[in-house]
Amino acid sequence: MSDDDIPVRRGNTLLAHFLCRDDQNLPFPLDGAEFRIQLGRQSPPVPLIKSTADPDSGFTLDAEAGIVSLVLTAAETRSLKPGRVGRYELEYVGNGMEVSVKAGFLKVEEGMNSDG
Repeated sequence: MSDDDIPVRRGNTLLAHFLCRDDQNLPFPLDGAEFRIQLGRQSPPVPLIKSTADPDSGFTLDAEAGIVSLVLTAAETRSLKPGRVGRYELEYVGNGMEVSVKAGFLKVEEGMNSDG
């Protein structure tokens, strides 16, 4: 597992891609895989959880290309406090296992956009 921070500006839509590669930098086979991401928030103080099993979550899997993509809406990023907050953890879920593959913090900066 590796730790990486993700930069995000409050009130902006965030698009983050997680590439799953093997030792030869080829796409890792992800057919039938499910990924889940949990984002800790301070306001509201409950985590935001998204799963590739939910097609409406803004968290998608391109199994052939080995890419997991996360979208946070402007309203979701607005709920984050500025600073190095919002610990996230990306998990592979399958074959009776839950394996953390990446973790870090959201580095939140003030944005100029409003949600309205």
